[in-house]
Amino acid sequence: EQRQLLHGPLNHETEVVVCATLERVLNVESGPIVLLKVDVEGDELVALKGLGSVWPRVRHCAVEVRDLAGRLSAVRELLLEQGFSVRVVAQTSSLVDGYLTTIPPELALFYVFGCRCGACPELASETAAKRRRVMSPDRVVCAKMV
Repeated sequence: EQRQLLHGPLNHETEVVVCATLERVLNVESGPIVLLKVDVEGDELVALKGLGSVWPRVRHCAVEVRDLAGRLSAVRELLLEQGFSVRVVAQTSSLVDGYLTTIPPELALFYVFGCRCGACPELASETAAKRRRVMSPDRVVCAKMV
């Protein structure tokens, strides 16, 4: 009854949606995947497990995870199993370009960054000091990635 008051009458409609795994979608083209960004509102493991044979092509990944029911550790472990160095960063409230983004700690939102060390040989010769100047500490995913 409350749902009807808030959202109007419940209409039941069926719609057919074509789904595909990331492996199927990403195998349309070959070559490296420099950055894979995943933000799928709770289905991170399903999406990542759908990479299949594409995993070796992924150089870096950024996954947004809400830590419910062990999701954070499961995503972290999966990336480690696939040969990534992993960094987990809690999302926090911040002021960006004059806009305040509020993220309550109880939401338990995290970014999980994965990097295959050595994936960026063209940046490997840069000094650590130069790399630190290019990216602020809260935005570094990989010391070699700019």
